[in-house]
Parts: sequence; C-alpha cells; structure tokens
Amino acid sequence: MEGTILEVLTQENPVLRLQSQKSGRLTQNPNYIDLAPREVSMSAWDDFNYDNIIAALGNILDHGPVESRVKEDVGGSQLDIEDEDDIDRISDHWFYEVTNKPLKFGSLQLLQQLGMEEVNVSFRLKGAKLKDPVNDNKLLPDWVVYQHSEPNKTNIVVGDSKCSTKWCSDRNKNIPKIEVQWMWPMRQIGSYCKFGGTRYSFIVTPEEIVVARFYLDHSMNDADRAEYKSIPWGAASPTALTMNLAIWALAMFALNEGHRPIRSREETLPLNVWWKDVAADGSLTYEHHLTGRTLKKLPKGGEARKRPTHIPDVVPENEREPPVRSTRAATLKRKKG
Repeated sequence: MEGTILEVLTQENPVLRLQSQKSGRLTQNPNYIDLAPREVSMSAWDDFNYDNIIAALGNILDHGPVESRVKEDVGGSQLDIEDEDDIDRISDHWFYEVTNKPLKFGSLQLLQQLGMEEVNVSFRLKGAKLKDPVNDNKLLPDWVVYQHSEPNKTNIVVGDSKCSTKWCSDRNKNIPKIEVQWMWPMRQIGSYCKFGGTRYSFIVTPEEIVVARFYLDHSMNDADRAEYKSIPWGAASPTALTMNLAIWALAMFALNEGHRPIRSREETLPLNVWWKDVAADGSLTYEHHLTGRTLKKLPKGGEARKRPTHIPDVVPENEREPPVRSTRAATLKRKKG
C-alpha cells in the first residue's frame, strides 16, 4: 500500500492463529531490577495516547506517500504462533517491515527539528547485547531500536517477546496467577532499559503490545518505577493508537537524548508538556518538549510550561549558559564541542 506515515502505521495487523500457543515458565533472573510491590512501583501510562502522539508528531505523520506491505503479504505458517520464536518471526516480517520507512524518515525529520546531529535509526531483532557490570550478567533483548552513532551504536528503545499464554498486562485475567510471577517481564524489560541507557521499552505478545517508561523514585532511595500502556493487536484505524504507531512513537520520543536516560519522576515529564515562548511582539509559540514541533496554539490537553535553561543531567551545572531559545541548543553544542 501507499499512504501517509499515519495511514501506514494504523493499518490492520495480520490475523494470527493462536490455538497451538504453548504455556510455560517466564524468564526469571534474581538480578533483574526490583519492582515490588506492584501497587507502588507500577502505574498506568495514560498520557501515552493517540491525541498526544498526534499533537507531538502530526507534522511528520502527515508525510507521504510511503510504501508499506499489507497484512495480505503475510500468510501461511507465518501466522501460526506456538512460542516466542514464532512471535519474533511474525514481528520481524510485519512490525519491522511496516515501521522501517516511517522510522527512517521520521527520525531524520525529528532530529532536524531538535537541531541535533542527523543519525540513522534501525529497528532490529536480536540487535543488542547488554551487560550488568555489577553481576557480570548478560542481557539479550529480543528487540532494539538504535541509532548508528559512532564509535558505538546507541540504544533508544528495547523490547521483549512473550506468549500471551504465559503473560498478559490485564491483571484481571490472572496470567500468571501469582503476583510476583506477573512482575517478571516488567522487571526484565526494566533491566534492559537500565543497562541499555534508555527509559523506553515494550513487550509484544500475539494479543497486545505493552509500552513502558521507567523512572526513579527519589523519595524511596531511587527505587525503580514504571508506567505502562497496553495496545491490543486488533487496534486498526487512522484515528486509533495501534501497535505499529506505538513502536514508532516510542522511537521518536526516545531520539531526544536529554529525555532518554532513566531519571527522577520530576524529570520524567508528561508527554503533553509544551514549552511556552513569548516573542518580542508578544506573540506566543509552543514547542513540544520531546519532538521540537512548534505550534501557535496550545493543543487540546496540552500543558504549557516555562522553558528550562538546560536539559536535565545533560549539561553540568557549572557549564550552563544563560537561557537559550531551546534546550536542544545545549545538546547540539555539546555534540559539536
């Protein structure tokens, strides 16, 4: 098909056959980050929604036409899901193929908006090898979105595949039945984030994708915390948040290096925050804090804030300069220095 990036990313997913999907144990590692108890450490990521994504990225999503495969291009045994390898296979043939061109175009456009160095982005299966330096524990995410930076690539989103017979985000379905077991996949992707240098992650199953953002709770000795949001496999419409749109949006938000590392709750801003600028003639403009998109009118549901003078934890306090038009200027200067 050909269409705008939004149309490509919101098309229907292939219909999978799940009758042979296996149950079994979840991956468990005592060295994963701790997220107990769930009532304190986990919360809904409500502002990761269609309206906020359109507001922040609508100018890029309107670009087209771009080519994409359609669900009819995927068939036969590719639709049969038995285990995680099958999920990896269908995801590689579908999510990768559908998001590939939108990621390539969108990343360059967004980096231009931010005034940052233009670096290509790739989405790969089994494309990252992470290491916990304390326990010498090796971590191998199923999925990674990364920048082709030098001398080493930069991870911006990490992910994992799970069978929906082993785990689902809906606690009312009791998969797994035991609370501590349910936490393992979230602890797993949280560890990927911690040692991959990013706050953004996801879990993909044959029935949903669960996007997550991690942060630290300073009031509890920097305890790890997570926000998460489920998008069903069947979501499909130019006015709906779909799995492909979610993957793409995560990557776009993660391109802003000043808001990519895991930081405190106060430094992990809501997705609808816009910097308010007042020109000499009194006119107002609003710039999205992650994407750099500028508008003359604050979007519905947007939260206007005074522009900070630096990007948290990117520019040391003793090196900060007087306020500049955009926090991205500090990032660009540091890159070129």
